[in-house]
Amino acid sequence: MRNKILNKIQKKNKQEKHQDIYCTQCGEKLDDFCFSEDVKNLKAVKKHHEECKKVKRFKGDYCSRIFIAESVNEGKTKKRK
Repeated sequence: MRNKILNKIQKKNKQEKHQDIYCTQCGEKLDDFCFSEDVKNLKAVKKHHEECKKVKRFKGDYCSRIFIAESVNEGKTKKRK
């Protein structure tokens, strides 16, 4: 009985473990990018994207880092009612 309970707890813990999210193009970690200081500097994010294109890591349609940075910065510039 004790083993069944422990197995259920271990199984639940494995399911709840957070898995990191990485950019499929450049391999950079994206999990907390929207909360980092880097997201505020859109120019630097775009420069990073240009480097990805230059070394042929980027083959997609739209850079996820730029998407996140633009979304976060857009939210800051909107006027609140």
